Amino acid sequence: MLRVSSAFLVFALAAPAFAEVPSDPALFSKDQYDSYCRYKNFISDEGSLKKYKTSERAHKAFAKSERIKKDELTSLISVGDQAGGCAGFKALWEARLKIELSAIAKAGDLVKLFDEEAFVSRIDWSEVNPSNSAHIVVWVSWKFKDLRHIEEEAALVGAAVVKAIPATGTLSIWAHKGAKKRMVFEAKTYGANLGFMKPSEVGTFGKTRYWRFFENIRFHKVLRRKLKGKEGLIADAKAKTDVAAPDSQAN
Repeated sequence: MLRVSSAFLVFALAAPAFAEVPSDPALFSKDQYDSYCRYKNFISDEGSLKKYKTSERAHKAFAKSERIKKDELTSLISVGDQAGGCAGFKALWEARLKIELSAIAKAGDLVKLFDEEAFVSRIDWSEVNPSNSAHIVVWVSWKFKDLRHIEEEAALVGAAVVKAIPATGTLSIWAHKGAKKRMVFEAKTYGANLGFMKPSEVGTFGKTRYWRFFENIRFHKVLRRKLKGKEGLIADAKAKTDVAAPDSQAN
């Protein structure tokens, strides 16, 4: 019978709670970003220094509470500080998000009979809210064209978001039309789903597997009349009321 040594158990319990720290703070995982921001709050709190006497002892105590090695925590903080603290991540992630959304136009013919470049030109608003370090919210909207590729459009945005911001907790998307930007479609999905979305596979799985990752899917009543014959969309468009526009869509 195989015995597990006590030394091995100690090592397992001391294992890091998250993956290896990346060199780019923008690539922090959800857990890494959360730990980084909680550490910055912890170490700047007068109560922590009063309790642990020195910043070194406070640093060691936080590492122990997070079940990571002290040197790994040091690396995490060093990389995170490159962004200028927690407040700097918003601008960092929003810049990366714009780059990845724009890159859809140069990714090639991902979806048959779909103009990726024209779609990118219709994406007109994106924002990242990292104020809650435990759950980062990302919003993206675009000008509505038609229903033929609404599923693929959603998946392409999802794939771009997770590449730009691996720490994403929730992605909310919507499409609008007209001068008043009336919302005609909206949906959301979560970070755990985004990791499965690959740009190169959107043409194959955009209308099936990837579309099922989205929820709270709603269409304006004008579009619901056009959804006849598109059973997959109808099945997910469960809301019976008109979609209300968000409080603000200004970039």
